Amino acid sequence: MPAKKKAPSKKPAGKKTATKKAPAKKAVTKRARRKKVAKPAAEAPTTPAPATPTPATPAPEPVAKKKTGSRGKRYTAKAKAEVIAFVNEVNADKGRGGAAAASRKFGITQITIGRWAKKSPAASPAPSGKKTATKAPAASASLEQKLAKLGSIHADILRTEKQLADLRAQFDRIKVTL
Repeated sequence: MPAKKKAPSKKPAGKKTATKKAPAKKAVTKRARRKKVAKPAAEAPTTPAPATPTPATPAPEPVAKKKTGSRGKRYTAKAKAEVIAFVNEVNADKGRGGAAAASRKFGITQITIGRWAKKSPAASPAPSGKKTATKAPAASASLEQKLAKLGSIHADILRTEKQLADLRAQFDRIKVTL
């Protein structure tokens, strides 16, 4: 029997054939990552490491380290007050940039510092170059001055209401003639 000839391939020339993909790696869950034990560090060299300069003020210590399942560090009220005082000091000197400087110095994000500043009663007021709401008359003004001011405003209101009544009467007279 003659051997059968193989039919020519219908695949266009130049295209590669698909290869089998490697099996996907097993996904590692958060719980599994937390359970992994840290590998012991290698033996430290016997020669001492060069001294690194330490910042003038170390970062405030959080109340507790990160707990499993918690999000972020917790800072004491004292630590927050220290950071806010630094922010206010820089803003008073330079006019702005206190949160950025505190972020660099203490290693806390600017967003967190901004939240603390909003909640803090010790937060400094807006810089003098910015517009702020008008304030009520000074508390040092005496009662007589306040009463005199109220009287003059009341007299202005009465005078304006009288003018309005005269204008309405004039309007009605002209309207009738139409």
